[in-house]
Amino acid sequence: PYTAEVARAWIGRCTSGHDRGLQLAIDVDGRAVGGVSVDVVTAKAPRVGELGYWLGEPFWGRGIGGEAVRLVCPEA
Repeated sequence: PYTAEVARAWIGRCTSGHDRGLQLAIDVDGRAVGGVSVDVVTAKAPRVGELGYWLGEPFWGRGIGGEAVRLVCPEA
């Protein structure tokens, strides 16, 4: 759902080693179909984060996003 420029910036942030969050691909049968992330909201409250996810439209309505959130929460 993003432009190529925004995608490159996000990937650069994730791979730079400076990010304080957790970003993961949502994988269905070996194919990345979305992403789920937890971002630290503020350094003053390191246990406070924002969770978000996105899925390619063909994968909507199948419970994939909910399952990704359920699986990432213990890691966050």
